[in-house]
Amino acid sequence: MANPKPPRHLSRFLAHRGRRHPLYHPHGPRADLSTKAVFRNFDLTFDWYLTPGTNSGVKYLVFGTRPNPDTGRYDPDVPKALGLELQLLDDERVRDAKVSPTRATGALYLFAAPSLALRPTPGQWHTVRIRVAGSKIEHHIDGKLVLATDLASHKLRQAIAAESRPDISKPHHIEELLQNPSRAYPLVLTHHGGRACFKNIKVN
Repeated sequence: MANPKPPRHLSRFLAHRGRRHPLYHPHGPRADLSTKAVFRNFDLTFDWYLTPGTNSGVKYLVFGTRPNPDTGRYDPDVPKALGLELQLLDDERVRDAKVSPTRATGALYLFAAPSLALRPTPGQWHTVRIRVAGSKIEHHIDGKLVLATDLASHKLRQAIAAESRPDISKPHHIEELLQNPSRAYPLVLTHHGGRACFKNIKVN
């Protein structure tokens, strides 16, 4: 599958010179933003800011696209990424966070819950780190390790296989990632509703 294409309007991408420019307008198209560069083993850090009620996240090892959930079809003007996702949202106000710990801030969305329920406060800047080294994945929030997992682990594979949604990663996708460790993938900022800001984005 083709990698997701970035939308036309990138002026909402970052917080600039201390001002909070929203990544997305709440009434605009819910398009994901993809990097042109690709990464396999990386250490990503950034600061993020969500207004109350916002649902966002960062996807990595993005290997394809999925249908626009608003229309149920593939939409070139509203690209949606298919990959692994660090969940970032307002845990108190967004209904999805209350369904399962695997949908809370810091989770590997749907597949692994964070070990710490930090519930970062909306309306404040927070710092995130995502580290991928081979099959091993770490999520850090505000300096604390909240998730550590291994794509090769039986537990994670069971969790992926147990999810029936058609628009998420499947066990064969993980197998493909593990079998081709030299292939690199884009990073994607997701948009599920509300206003999100990102700044100080660095990848090593």
